[in-house]
Amino acid sequence: MEEQIRGILSHNQFLSGNLSQVQNALHNLHDHVYRDKPGFTAYLDGDFHDDGAIILPNAYSNIGSLYDPTTGVFTADQPGEYAFYMGLECHGSGLKVVDLVKDGSKIAHGACFPKDDGYDYGSTFTVQRLDKGSRVWIKDSRQDTVVVKGKTTLSGFRL
Repeated sequence: MEEQIRGILSHNQFLSGNLSQVQNALHNLHDHVYRDKPGFTAYLDGDFHDDGAIILPNAYSNIGSLYDPTTGVFTADQPGEYAFYMGLECHGSGLKVVDLVKDGSKIAHGACFPKDDGYDYGSTFTVQRLDKGSRVWIKDSRQDTVVVKGKTTLSGFRL
């Protein structure tokens, strides 16, 4: 009888350990699925004439506050896969190319080809692996008379 009790207690310990592992796995899965993931949509309100980084000072959303509207830079708070969308509005005559940049290297570009002092629109989308601290922004890669306008947006989020 004592041997049966020891066997039952041993089996109970085994089941208790398995239950604890399952509970931890469920907790981790819940955190992965339901935690707030950072994301933002920033936009330009007016014209942008400067060469270099294009600062989008307004944000429709900035979950996690990882987009800095004073610099136009998104900084990843942890490693992972991130998606970025850039939509451009351009005015003038000619070609405007705008790069999406990660840590100083071009990862995508969008282009507009307005004609006869008109408007044109361009866009791009990319998924990138970012390290913690990686920085993403957009920049004018071509000096010309075409102006980036107010419907220009940049959105990004962690997958």
